Amino acid sequence: MRYYKNNILGALGAVFALMTAQHALADTTSTTAEKPRTANELTQRYYNTTSTCDSDAPAYMCSGVMLRVLGGYSDKYHAWDPSPFSVTSGATSFSYLRQDSKFGKLAFGYNSGLILYPQQQAPQGTIKVTAKCYFPIDSDTALRSDSGCAEHSAYPDSSASCDQYGITTADAWYSHYTSVTDSRRRHECGFYLDERVANAQARDNFYLALQSQQKLGSEGFSTQNEFRLTTWAANIPGQLPIQAFFYLANSEGLNNAQMYQKDYFNSTGKFVPVVQLTLPASMDQNAKFRFIPADQAVDSDAATS
Repeated sequence: MRYYKNNILGALGAVFALMTAQHALADTTSTTAEKPRTANELTQRYYNTTSTCDSDAPAYMCSGVMLRVLGGYSDKYHAWDPSPFSVTSGATSFSYLRQDSKFGKLAFGYNSGLILYPQQQAPQGTIKVTAKCYFPIDSDTALRSDSGCAEHSAYPDSSASCDQYGITTADAWYSHYTSVTDSRRRHECGFYLDERVANAQARDNFYLALQSQQKLGSEGFSTQNEFRLTTWAANIPGQLPIQAFFYLANSEGLNNAQMYQKDYFNSTGKFVPVVQLTLPASMDQNAKFRFIPADQAVDSDAATS
């Protein structure tokens, strides 16, 4: 019964998403199913605030939008390949965008990137990108141990996993976070989601992290969360569950997103859409996802299935 109420709310959110999917403004006259589908699916997942997925799995496996921001196109490397630091640390930072974990800017002020399918909706033939840990607000993981999931060098004795401190409520997480006045994000504790915790605890940890983010109010809205995923191998673009390349509305990111799209097509022969993302300007607004035919740099009809 613990999750009954939350799952009803999540289901209602999904229904609402279906009713509001028209805001995705997809090209519904297209003969290519990817065009209307992608923006609509992202919209639906954004509004789906469930606490758990099928098989009692953590909510990120079927809801929300996993964003990886990129610094721009380069002909020296592929946008989807892990950075040297991601390889060294064993984890890659994403942001998780959902109606109950919204934010108004991207990491580093970047304006483009890629979006992964959630694990339970990934296409056949793609790898499973697993989660390591989650922080309700960006936590300077480059200076943390254990793939960026544990102690920060600035607070080695009090910034480890929340599990280590017995934190099981959002109020307890917020009390720990605000127990220092200097560099709170370095003092922040994160939530393990990998094999170090049981499946049920990973489910609980993730939903608790989302609830903890809400405790931050405007601070959590002005700075994105940090979701650490296990780093994948390089040079396997066709095996990665990439759902879209995105750019921020009213930014200069479109050209980068188009270049990611073209590079991916040239590497795999497959079409991945470019989607425009509008982040909420205030806490009472919501993100929007839009497919614009003129934004596409690749003819989807020339792509392989």
